Amino acid sequence: MNLGREGMVASGYTRGCGIAPLVTEGAARDSKEVAEVIRQSFAEMADRLTFHFVASGLERPTARTLADAVIAGIEGAMVTARAQQSPAPYDAVRTAMTRYAASVSPKKSNDRP
Repeated sequence: MNLGREGMVASGYTRGCGIAPLVTEGAARDSKEVAEVIRQSFAEMADRLTFHFVASGLERPTARTLADAVIAGIEGAMVTARAQQSPAPYDAVRTAMTRYAASVSPKKSNDRP
């Protein structure tokens, strides 16, 4: 998330997702092929994040929920950071996702009081 945040700031708030305009501008509605590529792109991002979250000890359903939330949060942060000309949306998403991830993370035996 920090990489995206810093890239957005460095770009003068012009950076964005290459896939999102295809969705918001109707390309997915106009072409079944484009819609499928978009769907696959987001699914692959979520699959990769889910894999890593499972490898970190989360149960698969929880890992998938977190992956979907991270992607949605980052996509939203891109749009709102550009609109606000501020990195604050990235900071808010990072804080919320970090807290959620900590709340669902399995506790290690040495973490117990």
